[in-house]
Amino acid sequence: LIPKPVIAAINGACAGMGMAQALMCDIRFAAAGAKFTTAFSRRGLISEWGISWILPRLVGHARAADLLFSGRVFLAEEAAAMGVVNAVVEPERLLEHTLAYATDMAINASPSSMAVMKRQLYADWDRPLISAHDDAIRLMVESFRRPDFAEGVASYLQKRPPQFGPVSPDA
Repeated sequence: LIPKPVIAAINGACAGMGMAQALMCDIRFAAAGAKFTTAFSRRGLISEWGISWILPRLVGHARAADLLFSGRVFLAEEAAAMGVVNAVVEPERLLEHTLAYATDMAINASPSSMAVMKRQLYADWDRPLISAHDDAIRLMVESFRRPDFAEGVASYLQKRPPQFGPVSPDA
């Protein structure tokens, strides 16, 4: 598991294996009008590269079945409505928007916090709430001991951007 957020900027066709790769990203932005398709069924193939695992988690079982079985083309706007992408951006602004989003996280979000939260997102996906809750309590206590907590509070109180270090080895 990559500890940092992986962000996709989708501009143009996003199909088959390319779609599987995009779906595995943590956050996805698409250019208005970008085309998406699983296409596997239309080529006599099966859903590959983990798309049958990620797609239902993003859009629900019925929508995943529709997209996988039909192999139909759908546009970025429908992708956003279903939860395939986080937002649709005008094509000429896509890269600027994506880089601004990533830059904001790089400046203002703790790398260690993001690494732990990313692990939580994937580990808690199919766990009972009580297990996720109990782990969150333990992880919160651990986060109080990291330098990023002290820096996050200090930067807030001093009204300045935080100066977080790299991902903590214990994160």
